[in-house]
Amino acid sequence: MSQYTAIAYNCYRSMNQEQNAVNLQGMIDRINAEVAADGWRGVRVAYFYPYQDSICLQVEPGVSALTLDYLRSVGVIHPIADGTERISA
Repeated sequence: MSQYTAIAYNCYRSMNQEQNAVNLQGMIDRINAEVAADGWRGVRVAYFYPYQDSICLQVEPGVSALTLDYLRSVGVIHPIADGTERISA
């Protein structure tokens, strides 16, 4: 049985697209390690949004692998309201 019902992380949001992709990949790697250790089959992105100088991400158990392409495809998912800002991944 899973220990977690959701996993949330954040990373520094760079104005440089290449650095932003590196930061996001590091966050993805950390989350994938937690997901694998907890025995999840995959993830569903619950929230993915910018906040000040961070990018926030929360995942729940799902069926998709967490990848940079997956995050690019979901765009901004804000917990309070729809975000108007796209994140460059």
